[in-house]
Amino acid sequence: MSWYGTCNVLSEEDGLRHLEIKGYAMLISKYLDLVNKIQANAIAYKRKLRLEVNDPGYILQLRKNNQLVHEDCFGVKDQKTKAPINSKTNFLMASLAKPVVANIILDNLDHFPEKYVNEYIYSPHNKLTLSDLIRHRSGLSDYLSFLNKKTINEISLDDLVKSIFLQDLKFNCGQQSEYSNSGYIILTKIIETVFQGDYCQVVKEKYLEKNIDFNFLNQKSYASNYYKKGDVYKKIPHTRYITGWGDGLLYANASEYTKIFSGPLKYKQLLHPGRSCCGEFYYHIGGVPGVDTLIGYLAEMDLEIILICNSSNDNLRLSDLILDSIEGKDNQQLSEIQI
Repeated sequence: MSWYGTCNVLSEEDGLRHLEIKGYAMLISKYLDLVNKIQANAIAYKRKLRLEVNDPGYILQLRKNNQLVHEDCFGVKDQKTKAPINSKTNFLMASLAKPVVANIILDNLDHFPEKYVNEYIYSPHNKLTLSDLIRHRSGLSDYLSFLNKKTINEISLDDLVKSIFLQDLKFNCGQQSEYSNSGYIILTKIIETVFQGDYCQVVKEKYLEKNIDFNFLNQKSYASNYYKKGDVYKKIPHTRYITGWGDGLLYANASEYTKIFSGPLKYKQLLHPGRSCCGEFYYHIGGVPGVDTLIGYLAEMDLEIILICNSSNDNLRLSDLILDSIEGKDNQQLSEIQI
């Protein structure tokens, strides 16, 4: 019998099953391709920067359906002790602290019944809402743009809030989106006011109730942070300018951090929508001298990606390469960058 002479007619039920199987196979193919690209870019990153096992490094974890499917721990958490980075290493998380702050609000809405900021603390902007702060739609000038390092290292939270509110709005509250650390400074003060306690202690206790161990004071056992220029690493002290408050102050390990995302809805609530070659994608990145972090979630694959690096440089970020993988871009920038 010739193949060209046969014709198999599928029932509607069999046809749907066939499409489901075909769709599932395509999803598996896209998943494997993405994982391979992420791994390849991590390898290319190490080669481009000529990283050695005793250099500062990173942890990269991938979870599918809440199960760890890939982990890459590379380098040391401190150049002096040579202690290697592992799954239990605590890092400074930089701006990945922001979803932690937003989650405190969302998980305790009974403590935040009012919509407007001036229902909690004084604000000269009557239409400024908690949602505007969380979603970077406040119009507040980023304090890093109008205060110098010395001032930031010495200023109190109360004075910083006053300083932010003295600045003119960049746009009307809620009308545009522009990333601003200042919104999370205001949220820090609101959390202290609502719960009548120190921000760090309040957040730590709230998460301990959920069996999540977050910390806000640097310890010797945690990863140190380094800035690399050429072949030289400079250790970065954890000053207020580096850590911030609710906008960047958080110490956690990769596995502990991801516990805040208790289901697919949490990613959509706490992260920003982004571009992807694989359907819906949500992410947040963090970066200060010595820190490069990324949390990402691909809804179609139920795939979570977390990266924490304890070093940085001006030329190349591993978080950018991973985002390139997710967006379907090649790693051409690796050949263009001169290290």
